[in-house]
Amino acid sequence: MAKKKHLHILPTLVCLVCPLTFVITFIVAWQMGHVSLAFPYISDTGNYAPESCIFSQLLNITSMLLALCVYIRYLQVKQFANFRSTIGHRLSANNVATLLGYLSCLGMDIVANFQVKYVWQIHYIGACLCFIGGTVYFIFQTFFSYYLSKKFDSGFVFYARSILCFLSVLMTIAAIVPGVVSGYYYTGDPNQETHWRPEDGGYILHIISTGSEWILALTQCILVLTFLPEFKNIHLFSPKLKVICKTDWNFFQLKALTTRKRSRPEFLKKKKKQAKPCSALYKRDLYILFYLECEDLMDEEREDLMDQVPRYTYNWT
Repeated sequence: MAKKKHLHILPTLVCLVCPLTFVITFIVAWQMGHVSLAFPYISDTGNYAPESCIFSQLLNITSMLLALCVYIRYLQVKQFANFRSTIGHRLSANNVATLLGYLSCLGMDIVANFQVKYVWQIHYIGACLCFIGGTVYFIFQTFFSYYLSKKFDSGFVFYARSILCFLSVLMTIAAIVPGVVSGYYYTGDPNQETHWRPEDGGYILHIISTGSEWILALTQCILVLTFLPEFKNIHLFSPKLKVICKTDWNFFQLKALTTRKRSRPEFLKKKKKQAKPCSALYKRDLYILFYLECEDLMDEEREDLMDQVPRYTYNWT
């Protein structure tokens, strides 16, 4: 099995690519006149082409990298965390946290591909999955890091995550509540919401909401980066892949699994040199005799074996 090292590169890439995506799309959208300079929503910077193409492509890559981080974290907690915490009869806290992590990745992918201007309902569902699901996911990870701190000598990670999670909860509330309220006070042109002006109603609440969203996105990127010291000390082995397929009864290889042992036929019992133990495979009412790795069988003896089951073709190598 191949051993995978340098796993800490994954959270580093997430922390670099995600903010870089927002900065690039913001600059392009501002230069194209699609958003105002004063703190637009992150989603507003990916409404129109060409910035929407960059927004979608880079966030899709980020969601994939983040999903890999969630999977590696799941394996790490499962292997090293010394605690037992179950939710219900079958769900463990680690499984629930991993599910929330994958939902957060799915939400990011939805945000990337469904622009708020055209399909705002689906976009907002994705945003809630991404930000709320991500916040709850990292609350779980803060809980896990308390038990992993002694194993990986990373006690500071627990305190850092605690502070960042508290900030993430505050920013989530500050982004959602003022954003909803400001929409009721907005008196400007509905088609110009990306150019919210001070004279439009609810401007202060709008700025609070958009600023909180940017801080929330940056906070969650830093939370992903806190995986770096823990991923740096682990190696991941590639999983074994075992392919189980239905047997093709028109072609057999003699190095196949067998299920029932049978006695040797009479012509082999007469040999002075005994053959190696052999097995047989039962298919319906027919016993097919296989002599595996019997190097001392003569060609004529093999032919006799093949004549017993002439319906099938064998590969004796």
